[in-house]
Amino acid sequence: MKIRLNKNNLKTAVLYFFIFILIVFLFVGGESQQKHRLIKDIWDSGHLILFGLLSFSYFSRPRAASRTLFYKIIFTTLVCLVAGTGIELIQLFTHREFSRSDIVNDLIGGYLGLLTLLLINKQSSLKIKAVAFLFLIIFIALGLRNMGKHLTDEFVMRQQFPLLAGFETQLEMSRWDSNLTNIKRSTRFVKSGNYSLKVDFLPGRYPNISLKHFKNNWSGYHKLTYSVYNPSLQSLNFEMKVYDYQHTRTSRRYNDRFNQSVTLAPGWNTIETPLQAIISTPKNRSMNIHQIKGFSLFTDKLAQPVTVYIDDIHLS
Repeated sequence: MKIRLNKNNLKTAVLYFFIFILIVFLFVGGESQQKHRLIKDIWDSGHLILFGLLSFSYFSRPRAASRTLFYKIIFTTLVCLVAGTGIELIQLFTHREFSRSDIVNDLIGGYLGLLTLLLINKQSSLKIKAVAFLFLIIFIALGLRNMGKHLTDEFVMRQQFPLLAGFETQLEMSRWDSNLTNIKRSTRFVKSGNYSLKVDFLPGRYPNISLKHFKNNWSGYHKLTYSVYNPSLQSLNFEMKVYDYQHTRTSRRYNDRFNQSVTLAPGWNTIETPLQAIISTPKNRSMNIHQIKGFSLFTDKLAQPVTVYIDDIHLS
């Protein structure tokens, strides 16, 4: 039996192969928490591409192509919502989080496939193509919304350096990871500018906040400084840690990073840490000051929630 591989068959085979690879990547890889946020944004854009290709390939078929535009929109909406939700539920068994944002991108991707078909359809009028192109741009912008925010903050972040965090823009919040904490910008207690970061530490195992996105090369500076406001009438005990890329690639041992106990008196506390102390702390090596990966503030064994305000994290 001979299989004729003409140009159209080859295009279809390549399209289905690409769809298959994207489906596999939904459940394999991409889970590393050490990836840069922009790399994660690029990875997440796979949802747009996959559902765009699925929509495009399905409605390219003669029988499906003959359906009304209204039918195509309703069908795409229902299928993308059901399939997207199903994928997120399955991903829970692969140790990933359920992401509503990914479901939204699945839906946007489905619409992008429909719009692309309208644009390349020779029977579409110029007016329809113009409207389709406008909506195509809008949906692409919506699908890449996180990437746009992060690109903007990357630019702002480099302009601010050696300020690592001042909380003057909402975009800065994407620089932080948190666990067992509630965080938001606040104007109540401010050390510099108009905003600080209000942090509610909740009872549990090591509630923490971590600055993960910043300019990693700290060479040429002498100390790390940050201010913390303690609104309580009692002193609070916390731990601060700084670590580099090598630490994240090893066993994350306690003696392979910089650790500092911090006692916060009532009111404002300014903590200054010499970078030389950070460099020399890891056992059997020096911390790579050119590749600092994270700064964290955490505590443990809280009997009740504790609130602090953090501001003006900078190098000098």
